[in-house]
Amino acid sequence: MNFIVAKDLRERLQRGEHIVLLDVREIEELTGPLGHLPEIKHVPLGDLPVRISELNDHKAGPIVTICKMGGRATRAAEFLQQAGFKNICVLEGGMNGWQESGLPVESARV
Repeated sequence: MNFIVAKDLRERLQRGEHIVLLDVREIEELTGPLGHLPEIKHVPLGDLPVRISELNDHKAGPIVTICKMGGRATRAAEFLQQAGFKNICVLEGGMNGWQESGLPVESARV
């Protein structure tokens, strides 16, 4: 499993790379002060075992797991790797790190 810093992820997204942004926070966190990244796939960590089939089309990746600070995203990445997913990264520092880098967020869940 790898980690990616916010600015590197932003650059890859701006280049048009297709990356699944898997936000594993709870729904109320998406509408909170940290917001969320555009075009996320939202699956709370606790739901991941029963909803993993929603990600089967992305088994080869890349997938970046996201949470508030990185802990839940790391657990999600470990779970996905054990399930056979290949190209998984964790957003280092989570949404806190993203905002500390001064990068834009969406504040309302679409």
